[in-house]
Amino acid sequence: MTTTAKPASMRDAMPQTADFVDGKSVVWGRAHVRDCIERALRGEPGWFYAMEAGHVRGTPFEDWHPMAEHQRTAVLVGASFAAFMREPEGMGGSDGATA
Repeated sequence: MTTTAKPASMRDAMPQTADFVDGKSVVWGRAHVRDCIERALRGEPGWFYAMEAGHVRGTPFEDWHPMAEHQRTAVLVGASFAAFMREPEGMGGSDGATA
């Protein structure tokens, strides 16, 4: 009998991403972070995007967005980890995102 292994959770497969998400949850609040991740997983660009050790979660920021250049750089240099999330309104960031 063959059993199918359960896929690793994001926390197991992407521990640095999990740490990034946990840190943002403390600073920005769980509701905002959860909203960013849920919207990105539905395919909305500009909310959350992470890559770690060959795994990717979320939706990239659109090409015109200032954060897109950071995403391209992470791919071009073969970064082992990079994560991007939209800042809450009123945080003062000019591009509305943080890496």
